[in-house]
Amino acid sequence: MGIVDSDAESITQEQKVLFQNKINELQRLFKEAENQIIITSRISEEVSAPAINQLRYAGSHLVSSYDCHAKEALDNLDNSIKHCKRAVYDAIEARCFYFLSSFENFKNDYRKTVITDVVANYIDIIRLAKKIQNCIRSVNSEAGKEKYFQELKGYLASFEECCFSLEVAREELNKKNRLQLLKTLFALVPIFGVLISLASFVLYNLLR
Repeated sequence: MGIVDSDAESITQEQKVLFQNKINELQRLFKEAENQIIITSRISEEVSAPAINQLRYAGSHLVSSYDCHAKEALDNLDNSIKHCKRAVYDAIEARCFYFLSSFENFKNDYRKTVITDVVANYIDIIRLAKKIQNCIRSVNSEAGKEKYFQELKGYLASFEECCFSLEVAREELNKKNRLQLLKTLFALVPIFGVLISLASFVLYNLLR
């Protein structure tokens, strides 16, 4: 019968303990998934959609586990746990891709600017972005996912702060670029003066 069945002939004590252990793990993972989804949703509901769907699938399997025989109930709980884990991974991964994209946009916007004058730890941010990219590429098996995603979660907390700092730095970098443009224009003024004088001299001699 289902996991709520207390009939000793239908479910053994060992199975009850196993059910409870899985329920405890499921509760822990569900809370973590919920927390990660809330954080990701602050960026965009669209970004968090895959993780939300995984949590829905987890709920569906959990409900199914209450209306079946013991072995099927265990299978449903296992599936529910897998979807909760996937929800956690999807939420973290979504934020990684979002901030990596943001960072690439920043690099492209200021590719001709010396950024370290304004953002002293810019080289460290580049290294951190590469660590995240390498970590994502390393997650190629179910067994390795939890280990790598814990590592990824640690990197992500720092990288998010760095990306927010870079967005704040845009104003100073734009000022720097405008100032550099003015300096360049002022430096060209004498050259323009010489060229105009030379053109005037040539034109004068042509018209004589």
